[in-house]
Amino acid sequence: MNNQIEEISQWQTSRNLHKTGYDLDGANYRYLEELFEMNGIDGEVGKKLAKIYAGYIRSERQALGVEPTAHQIIDAVNDMSVFANGDNLKLGYDPVKTMAETLKEINSRKGSYNTETKKWEKEITGNEYTADYSGCKA
Repeated sequence: MNNQIEEISQWQTSRNLHKTGYDLDGANYRYLEELFEMNGIDGEVGKKLAKIYAGYIRSERQALGVEPTAHQIIDAVNDMSVFANGDNLKLGYDPVKTMAETLKEINSRKGSYNTETKKWEKEITGNEYTADYSGCKA
């Protein structure tokens, strides 16, 4: 698993994403977009909903006058990683194998960082690898 974490870090570094600085609103948008995708709502509809809900979270945070600490953010992000690995297992998949497939797909993509969405935006060239999870059963 450490090799996969290192590979993710290298992917981020090679695209200078580690230099964009941490943006809580952008992180909320990215997580929400994936949450909508998990529920079968992806593409432009998923992006639109993620933007709406991320804005709602921001306004509620501001209304409550709260700002999370780095510790709270890191704790939550790592908890989500634990949940994600557990969900892979509950679905009958090996999390290391599924991550390897996901990394093949991500590494095959071209694109650039979008300052508006605060995320890496993939360019579809038609040559992208599509993750094949069929051989990833636990």
